[in-house]
Amino acid sequence: MDTSEGDAAETTSGMVPDDDVDAFLRSWSGVAATLIDRHLTVSGSTRLAEALFPNLRRGVNLAREMFLEVIPRRDLACGAEMSDQVVAALQSSLAWHEHDAEFQKIIGELAAMSHEFSIAWAAERQALRPHGILRSTHPVAGELLIRYQLLELAAGWNDVLIVWQGADPDSEAAFGDLIPAA
Repeated sequence: MDTSEGDAAETTSGMVPDDDVDAFLRSWSGVAATLIDRHLTVSGSTRLAEALFPNLRRGVNLAREMFLEVIPRRDLACGAEMSDQVVAALQSSLAWHEHDAEFQKIIGELAAMSHEFSIAWAAERQALRPHGILRSTHPVAGELLIRYQLLELAAGWNDVLIVWQGADPDSEAAFGDLIPAA
């Protein structure tokens, strides 16, 4: 079958094919990082990020996972902080792409299926915090303090790299224990 540039694989950001992003991130051993697109869908994760947050794997929408799946049930302290950030991220991204059909679909679905989302969405708009600390209980590592940083990639791509690290010596050690064998 003849392939041309016009038939190139779908891309995460319009520039790098998904498989390349995933392979690139997986080469970062010892780093917990996840790349999300403007709809908050995971484009790729490092192995340590997947060990830290097993539900946040490639193709999963962070907003749907947050409000419709297991994150809030797994860890209420972390879930509350993350749900605030997810709503702020959706609001921030929607401000730039208000006529985006995929956004409308995600927000409509969440509003219809999650009372928690509806309340958070209707509340006064919160600013997206580009960094902070979460308290989380991991099923293997136990109690963790997790520092996060949101890194916006090249302008116009609308992709954000979330990088996590232990915020105290015990959490740093626990992160080290979670690093999967290559």
